[in-house]
Amino acid sequence: MKTVALILSILIGGQALAYIPKLRTIIKNVSETRSDKSYLLTRELLFKGEAEKYVVVEKWYIKDDSNIYLEATAPSFKYSALFKDGKRYRLNDAGQVVAKDTDPNFYMKAFLSADPNTIGKYLVSLGVAPSKILDKQEPVFDLEQVNYEPEEGVRLTRLSGLVTYGIGSPMPKDSNTPTKHVWIIQDRFLVAKIRGEGQVVEAKDYKQFKGRFWFPKKISVKWQDIDVEAATINLEPITVGPVTKKKFEFDYLKESVNNQNSATVNEQLAKIETFYKLFR
Repeated sequence: MKTVALILSILIGGQALAYIPKLRTIIKNVSETRSDKSYLLTRELLFKGEAEKYVVVEKWYIKDDSNIYLEATAPSFKYSALFKDGKRYRLNDAGQVVAKDTDPNFYMKAFLSADPNTIGKYLVSLGVAPSKILDKQEPVFDLEQVNYEPEEGVRLTRLSGLVTYGIGSPMPKDSNTPTKHVWIIQDRFLVAKIRGEGQVVEAKDYKQFKGRFWFPKKISVKWQDIDVEAATINLEPITVGPVTKKKFEFDYLKESVNNQNSATVNEQLAKIETFYKLFR
């Protein structure tokens, strides 16, 4: 009997490991590792250069998924942006507020959002998930209607020894061109890596901050000759009072002064400006 039980446990265990939830379920579980409270995220970004290193301090004021204000400062550099209702607003070189739809380059959605729909939209825009995951799902009232079939583009894979859900098409063995892909840690539903259009984002050393918000202590970004490592200083719940509330208004953004014309002075600053225009 013990032998039979052992064989059964191995078989059942193997099936359990092979089971892959629907992508909707994976996304929902990812969103539940965050909090829908208002937060202040403080980070230090280290830009690695051949001649020197440069540190930029970021403060992310997060009211909710639709209201995020970013302030980034360093010697001879300042950048501000407002992310509101799916658009990014920032000042151009002429001091005018310009709007743009947030695109796949804005990878911070994948780490900050507590809304499954927002995370789903990001994966669709990145090109690793089908748009049908955004469709309204009809409720199931009869268990006989449930028919499990593995989804195309979702698989179990390993990343640095971790078992992860790989979302997107795997890179063909006979190809040297990386495909867009997202890796999510299987047993914790935490985003471990994003490979986009030329950029690679890796998250390491997750910590649960106040308010049950899981966030990586380190995120690295590599794109062309830009190599950035972001260290999380703190992530804390905040009350959105009158002073903080102003940060989510357009008038406050208009009063900020972004860095201008430093590219001709410092090559490293030029890279930093490029990074913020693309990824922030």
